[in-house]
Amino acid sequence: MTLNIGSSLAGGISRVANRNGLLLLVAYLLIGAAWQIPFYSAVVTGLEQSGTPTGNVALPAIDAPLAVSVSAAILLLLGLQWLTIVTIRTFVGGHTQEIPSEYYTRNIVPVLLNSLVGGLIYAVLMLVGSVLFVAPLNADAVCGSYR
Repeated sequence: MTLNIGSSLAGGISRVANRNGLLLLVAYLLIGAAWQIPFYSAVVTGLEQSGTPTGNVALPAIDAPLAVSVSAAILLLLGLQWLTIVTIRTFVGGHTQEIPSEYYTRNIVPVLLNSLVGGLIYAVLMLVGSVLFVAPLNADAVCGSYR
């Protein structure tokens, strides 16, 4: 089976170019922009606590304790993941004008946990694969030469 890229792009654009698609896109942009502020605030606070000068850092940050910034960033990241689940359910269900209320709550905790664990495993595997691709192990150095 071949993948028709043109029809895939057209189908994806048509799913976003409707009421629900635009609503979810705007929600994702707003939560994503709101997530960046506590995330960058935590980065700047961490840099300041390590003694690194942050005078020239051009990040949207607020002056907040590190624990508050990290907590807010984690909560907003969970919100982004929850919105991703709602978006996938809406697009797969083919709903264009109204999002069924069950998409917001039905089995959301196990789905959210599966999504987070799967994403973490995926990130670790991508990291290991990237390291092995960029710096492949020298078999002779590891196993010794058997010539």
